Amino acid sequence: MWRLVVNDMSLELIERAKKEGGYRSQAGLIRITSDMQLAIFANVLGVSLFLLVLLSHYVAVNNPKQQE
Repeated sequence: MWRLVVNDMSLELIERAKKEGGYRSQAGLIRITSDMQLAIFANVLGVSLFLLVLLSHYVAVNNPKQQE
């Protein structure tokens, strides 16, 4: 089981970022990814990988050099 260890300062920053929709750091604006955005990203990644596997199988089967 994974356990996340954070201190009070980290929790305060996370809660403030959730309220404000993001917070400024030295790198710029950081936004927390919502559950819906994460689900959409995972689904798009899964579908694209599935299509890539289909394409590789199609190319392997229809390779004219291997057909004799």
